[in-house]
Amino acid sequence: MYKLYGHPQSEYTQKVAMFLEALGHCYQFVGVDLDSGAHLEKPWSDKLWTGMVPVLDGLPGGIELAESQSISRYLWHAAVEHPLYVSDLMTRACADAVVDFMQYQLLLPLNELAWFGFWLPKRVVNATEEQRQDWRRSCERAKRKCTAYMQKAESTIVHSPFFSRDKMTYVSLSIYAGLQLYRCVADQLPASPVFEAFLVHSELSLCYQTVMSHMEEATQS
Repeated sequence: MYKLYGHPQSEYTQKVAMFLEALGHCYQFVGVDLDSGAHLEKPWSDKLWTGMVPVLDGLPGGIELAESQSISRYLWHAAVEHPLYVSDLMTRACADAVVDFMQYQLLLPLNELAWFGFWLPKRVVNATEEQRQDWRRSCERAKRKCTAYMQKAESTIVHSPFFSRDKMTYVSLSIYAGLQLYRCVADQLPASPVFEAFLVHSELSLCYQTVMSHMEEATQS
């Protein structure tokens, strides 16, 4: 059985959990307290060698694999009996190109905008005015990046052959959890009916709700 080390609110952890769920793998979720900085101290610092979550344990050879995209790609490439599997190398490469574009041009600045414009103001109630000014500047930079690539991302979701309105795909699984952040900061960005429609995709939404429930239960037990 796999062990997934991560945090329920980490979209990177959520992404890997969605792949495990969609591919039918049994796994145990092990919560890591990021807020306290425990992941940077022993024994977690040995397990989480990148200093970040997630990490997947239970792989052949005792390997503990880090980085959500590396884990997702491994799970996809190893799922030779599953409908999500794609054998053609060029198709895989093209799908990965779409994932990388969405990740680095949209989801990363979206993460920054959510962090500086939503999560930090909620968590740090005694922030100084200087800190808040830094957050606002970071928000503006992230907002410009998001806005610059939203139209291209929307067009990719609508027209790319690697997305489907009827079923899950490797690409849609790869970006769904990250795009959930759009809901946190939608009031700071142009409205996107495309993103909203994608987020209510029945199979993806059910998979997301299932893994969130599983992780929350494991964290509370």
